[in-house]
Amino acid sequence: MAWACLAFIAGLARGIDNLPSYNWLPRNEDTRAYAESLLHDAPLDAIILSNWHWASPMWYLQQVEGQRTDVEVIYVYPRGEPLAISWLKEIDSAVTTGRPVIVDMYFREEFLASPYFFEPISREAFLVRQSSLSNLPEGYTPYEADFGGKFKLLGFRLLDERTTPGEPYTVSLAWRVESQPEQDYSFFVHLADSSGRVVGQADRTLPTTRYQTGDVFVERFFVAPLADVAPGEVALATGVYTVDSEGIVELGGQARFARASVEPPVRLAAQPTSAIALSHGIYLLNPLPYPQTSALYPGSQLVLDLRFLASRPLTRDVVVSVQMIGEGYTWRTTVDSVPALGAIPTLKWIAGSQVTDRHVVDIPPDAPPGPVTVSVILYDHFTQQPLALLDPQLVQQGQSIPLGAWTIFPP
Repeated sequence: MAWACLAFIAGLARGIDNLPSYNWLPRNEDTRAYAESLLHDAPLDAIILSNWHWASPMWYLQQVEGQRTDVEVIYVYPRGEPLAISWLKEIDSAVTTGRPVIVDMYFREEFLASPYFFEPISREAFLVRQSSLSNLPEGYTPYEADFGGKFKLLGFRLLDERTTPGEPYTVSLAWRVESQPEQDYSFFVHLADSSGRVVGQADRTLPTTRYQTGDVFVERFFVAPLADVAPGEVALATGVYTVDSEGIVELGGQARFARASVEPPVRLAAQPTSAIALSHGIYLLNPLPYPQTSALYPGSQLVLDLRFLASRPLTRDVVVSVQMIGEGYTWRTTVDSVPALGAIPTLKWIAGSQVTDRHVVDIPPDAPPGPVTVSVILYDHFTQQPLALLDPQLVQQGQSIPLGAWTIFPP
């Protein structure tokens, strides 16, 4: 009887701890809002190629509520081949119909290597085009700025005028090629507070060499305020740069094209100290550098137990990617997986969830002895976008978290 009482009390305490999440989740309508916006933004008689996460909500809106029944939603399912290949095959089939085609999942490397062009539409989806744009897309705010005579900013579309620390603004920028690019250039969006301090950034190298003079291309950025940003107004700025032997070279400075506001954060669990914050309320709890417990040799394994905490319920499927890189980037190996070897996807995390995520990195048998670096990056399974790194110090080094440096010894 005593054990039953203790179990009841423990369960009751756990239920009370989880009550904020259970109250928050029924009020969160992100899934409906996105599914509705995607159907609403789709051109007449469009085909939407969809992953499992978004297909069912869109079918519900069509079949139960009668919304946009002219649109055909096709679920792209795994077929025993790389998923990106299945998507490209579906795109090939859909474009032959002559109807507008939209994809709500994006495989960056494979899609950019295809003959298609992808124009951002709605919040995360893309309209498939068989040629590049020639004008500013409809619905964009005109804003012109020149960057070294190479590119001209034509306008922007800002979907979020307010957000909270760690939650990204969604901004798409339209650019025109002013002169034939001789290399691929990097583009960025920065957030700056009233003092001019950069409090959020998103950088991306784009395949600009595939465009011709006069072509217009659109790129979407998800840029989140850092974890320590105080509520208030921020400016959004963009620019273009390249890297040479002397470092970063910007083309024509920066253009501040819009303003937005940062509101107080939503936290349903205490913010941990001495942890690394990422967007969506995820924290990496491991002390860095990661402690080394055994020597590494060619053909051996590195076992990492990463510990994560959620400060609020998660509504996205996040993948954890661990990467080991050899000296001078001569080789690398990557291990991507849903947390806890696939057992505890982030869609099940609520405020206060602590998850240990084991990764086993196989070192190639022919790996040369010498130093290696190991890092981790989290990304959205559907958009393939990295989660924003919100640590003011680490964010200057890129989007991945450096776990430490190891040495591979001779066998």
